[in-house]
Amino acid sequence: GPPTMAQNAAFNADPMHVQRKLVELEARVPWQSVKKAWTTRRQSWLSAVSTSTDSDSLARLLLRLEQALKQDVFASSWPTHAESWRAQLHTEQQTCANVEEALEQLQLHIEWERILLAPDLNGVPVPSQLDETLEGPPDGLPQVAARMLLLLRSMGVRKFTPGVVVQLLEVMRCYTVDVLNDASSCARFRTMGDAPAGESRTRQHGRPPPAHFKSFDEHSPHAQTGSAATIEMRDLVLAVETCTRTAFTTPPPREVMAQGTVECNLQPLDLLPRVGTVRLPEHARLPTDSDEMDVTSSLDDESLPFTW
Repeated sequence: GPPTMAQNAAFNADPMHVQRKLVELEARVPWQSVKKAWTTRRQSWLSAVSTSTDSDSLARLLLRLEQALKQDVFASSWPTHAESWRAQLHTEQQTCANVEEALEQLQLHIEWERILLAPDLNGVPVPSQLDETLEGPPDGLPQVAARMLLLLRSMGVRKFTPGVVVQLLEVMRCYTVDVLNDASSCARFRTMGDAPAGESRTRQHGRPPPAHFKSFDEHSPHAQTGSAATIEMRDLVLAVETCTRTAFTTPPPREVMAQGTVECNLQPLDLLPRVGTVRLPEHARLPTDSDEMDVTSSLDDESLPFTW
């Protein structure tokens, strides 16, 4: 007779498919919804997922991911199902179909709408919610600076010098321009049928950009005339992935870090007043030398009546 649905699932499920779904699930969970210890274990978990080819290993990795999630991520019905769910994955001789089924059950018990949008879990609101809840920044303060102030407040930072906001905005602008440069290159090479190579990565490594390259700049005629290739979401995702892969490298061995720590500790510390504020480094190390934005009147809660 024709194959059953269970047989079809067992046939279609393969280790690479389960690997991909595991990585997608972990990437979808916001960082506020995982335990702090997951930050140091995440990279090793991802490496283990990419190298695991048997169902038993994938089942253990799924259990590790479930243990890394906070309890308030799950629906109220999860405690009654958790024990049997874990027992199912602890059995020997797992199949990829069983692991995929357990993964789907876990996703069904996660309250996605709440953890992605709810303020009680520090979720990031969608733009429409921001427009509805933001009553307006104080007079003379740009809206982007007001939102940076809200971000500082949401992270628990209440005391900081006014220049902190300006430097954070400059870092955000530089990062955005770099990502858009790479995304523009990806889009152009995609339309040409060649492999993408980001301009900002080329610039960082000291090599001159290609002669035909035109940088993404809001003041350039190239950006104003719209002659660049259309940037799609996949181009932006590829640019961000390229940036993160080059920005976060493998840490050095512990012996090297220990030696560097000893040398660093031999240097005397600067005398700083005991004030719990965020301080900026010396002026030569700042991303920008501009401190023209006056946010001193916007640092207290009374002048920030709007919330997320």
